[in-house]
Amino acid sequence: MSIIASEQLFTGEVTMGGIERNIRGDRKAAKATLSAGTESTNKVTVTIKLVCENGAPINCRTVVPFWISTDADGDVIDPTGPSAIAIGTDGTLRPNGGDSVVDGCLISEADGDIDVVVTRTNVTDTSYFNVAVGGRVFTSNALVFTT
Repeated sequence: MSIIASEQLFTGEVTMGGIERNIRGDRKAAKATLSAGTESTNKVTVTIKLVCENGAPINCRTVVPFWISTDADGDVIDPTGPSAIAIGTDGTLRPNGGDSVVDGCLISEADGDIDVVVTRTNVTDTSYFNVAVGGRVFTSNALVFTT
C-alpha cells in the first residue's frame, strides 16, 4: 500500500524521534557490533548486537547474512572454515548448504542479540566473523585459535 502526500510517495518508512521505523512501528537494524572472545577449549564465542542507526535497540527479529573470512575487511571467504559453528544462547543459525560452517544467515532475538560459537580444532588460525546489515559489512575482531 502506498500513500501520496505532499506530492511524495510514502513507501512505508519514516524517521520518528531519530529512530527509523517501518509502518508497523518496528525499529529496524541498521548497524551491528561484533565482539570475538578469547579461545577456550578450541571455541571462540562471537557476540553480535544489532541496533538502529542512532544506536537504539531494535524491537523485531532480524535476518542477517554471515560469513567467515581470512581478512579483516571480510573480502576473502575462509576456504576451509572452522570445524563447527553453532548458535549460543541468543538467536538462530541457518547455514547455507545445510551444514556450511563458512556462511549462512543468522536470525536475531527481538532485542538484536545473537551469539555464535565457532570451533576450530588441531590448527593454529586467525579468522574474522562478518555480517551484512543494511547493505554494510560489519566485522569482528580476530578469532584467534591456537593448537
